[in-house]
Amino acid sequence: MPRERVTMRKTREILRLIWSCNQSRRDTARTCSVGKSTVDATINRATAAGLSVDFILALLADITERKRAESDLLAERQYLTDIIDFLPDATFIIDTDQRVVVWNRAAEAMTGVKRNDLLGKGDHAYAVPFYGERRPILIDLLNISEKERESSYSHINRAGNKVYAETFIQTLNEGQGAYLWGVDRDYA
Repeated sequence: MPRERVTMRKTREILRLIWSCNQSRRDTARTCSVGKSTVDATINRATAAGLSVDFILALLADITERKRAESDLLAERQYLTDIIDFLPDATFIIDTDQRVVVWNRAAEAMTGVKRNDLLGKGDHAYAVPFYGERRPILIDLLNISEKERESSYSHINRAGNKVYAETFIQTLNEGQGAYLWGVDRDYA
């Protein structure tokens, strides 16, 4: 008869019930919905490895906490991405490596470029839908010279750690053009 597969979570629970709660092997098997032979095999493997209950429980708890934190972080990121996606203004975000990590629906509608065509791309790929070429744009203004800034925008102002800029781009809105205004903030 093939051996039952036991997850790490179930292994932790078996060892906790036996070693910390002093529950019988039969009751543990019933509580964990496994066979008694599975409980015996789990305990034998842990004992043969010379592991103590404190080590096993601490190790498995640390892994569980890390996984829970990762899951919470991914859920929070998705929540924020969903909020940004439904903003009425064209919005996108790049990471510290200048790769597009968010491109919302309004940006898709304004540029005609779908998010999947840009997500993960760097090297100023996010400028192409606006200017038809890879070049620094507002989101890059904090990291370029004053001369480059002034040659790229009709109005630009730097106040503390923020840069405000305005320009007209003819290629947007199916050739009707659009005035774009934005602010970039240095978070460093």
